[in-house]
Amino acid sequence: AVLVTGETGAGKELFARLIHANSGRAKKPFVTVDCAAITESLVESTLFGHKKGAFTGADADRVGLVRLADGGTLFLDEVGEMPLSLQKTFLRVLHEKTFRPVGGIEELRSDFRLIAATNRDLAAMVEAGTFRRDLFFRIKTIELALPPLRCRVEDIKPLALAAADALAAEYALPQKGFDAEFMAILEAYEWPGNVRELRNVVERAFLASGREKTLYSMHLPQDVRIKVTKSTLERGMQSCNRPVSPLASGFGFPVEPVGRRTLKEYKEAMERRYLEGLLAEHGRDVAAMVEISGLSRSHFY
Repeated sequence: AVLVTGETGAGKELFARLIHANSGRAKKPFVTVDCAAITESLVESTLFGHKKGAFTGADADRVGLVRLADGGTLFLDEVGEMPLSLQKTFLRVLHEKTFRPVGGIEELRSDFRLIAATNRDLAAMVEAGTFRRDLFFRIKTIELALPPLRCRVEDIKPLALAAADALAAEYALPQKGFDAEFMAILEAYEWPGNVRELRNVVERAFLASGREKTLYSMHLPQDVRIKVTKSTLERGMQSCNRPVSPLASGFGFPVEPVGRRTLKEYKEAMERRYLEGLLAEHGRDVAAMVEISGLSRSHFY
């Protein structure tokens, strides 16, 4: 059994499918159970199936998801949402690999491999009494913790490129490239929705770009650009609180040594220093900084 943990949208189901695809059960079914979506009244019928006439509305026999996973993998998505009333029953199913359909008499067998996923702290739920301790240890023979996207910035570019290529194929359009500033904003964003949110943002930018061959920062959703701008301004203000060198001049920053840099690299470094100096003197007064710099508001941002 494998327990995959991580924030919503981090790719838990993708990793579960990857495990299944590289196992000896790859040619058998991969059956997903969304524990957060099924109602408590129908959860046993959904998992174990039912016999005709077992309850009102049971007009025919139904095969449950546990039986469908025979020989393959049963994936319990958001297992932390499983009702306590079902946890004891399911523990026996995991141990014996047998179950009884609702309204049935005969025990049926299903040889499945269990993979569970959750964005909740199951250990804390165990201590709070909302998740069975024995079930917790049963499903976490191997635990795979997926870090959030903000902790693996190096993954953003390949994921964004893959999403853009998939969109180009879906909409029958030529593949699009990324401007450097476009990628810089993606890498600076916090991604609370992780990979799922990244795909959504890339799709919105892709559609906003029309038939342009390159995605630019202006194609990104406004809310993403605003959040990145605010966090950049805040980091700039924090960096401006550092002690100033006695060699400082102008806005209070030392003259940059030329070294082995190109003119473009030197100009970019000095431009950054200039903007940091503006932030140090004027804080959040954007209007004043725009007036002093002579830049338009959009160029300044």
